[in-house]
Amino acid sequence: MGADRGRRDPRGRRAPHLLARGDAASGAAGAGKSKGSAGQQASLAQSGGGPESQALGVGAREYDPNRGNGKARINPSILPVGPKSDSLAPPKKPKPEPTSFASAGAEIAYWEKKLDIARKDLTQRTLFLERMKKVKENARTSEQIELAERRGVVVEKNYTDQKQLVEELEQKVARLKEKQRQSGL
Repeated sequence: MGADRGRRDPRGRRAPHLLARGDAASGAAGAGKSKGSAGQQASLAQSGGGPESQALGVGAREYDPNRGNGKARINPSILPVGPKSDSLAPPKKPKPEPTSFASAGAEIAYWEKKLDIARKDLTQRTLFLERMKKVKENARTSEQIELAERRGVVVEKNYTDQKQLVEELEQKVARLKEKQRQSGL
């Protein structure tokens, strides 16, 4: 226990920085204890001696050029995905509508696909409109009522715009099918 006393701090915890000089680990403890002075001694030795001379400091490292393949890596969470992206990146430019199709069937398939997407969006807009009505009913304070009214105007506009788009696409697909049916006879 007497030899162990030098290895403990006043609270009784083990303290490697308090090791006695005669211990086997004293070399490591002594080096840790005088790190600051050893660094100062090394810089003084480089500069030529005494405390009055200028220390050299840390030298500049060599430039390490980018070793990438030249393509910047972009975090996929900031890439815009779909027409309603929640990212901060600017949206991708939409592809222009095709002006000609390989066949009448290909044209109908193209517009039916757009109609399916528009119908799914209209379903979502309907859900948002129903939720907005509930929010308006549950608004208690004047701030909540005002905020619900402002949001309600936007939600209703989006719903009517989407409903109009679905109706236009339905008419277009119906015209194309009628045109194809007449030309097929």
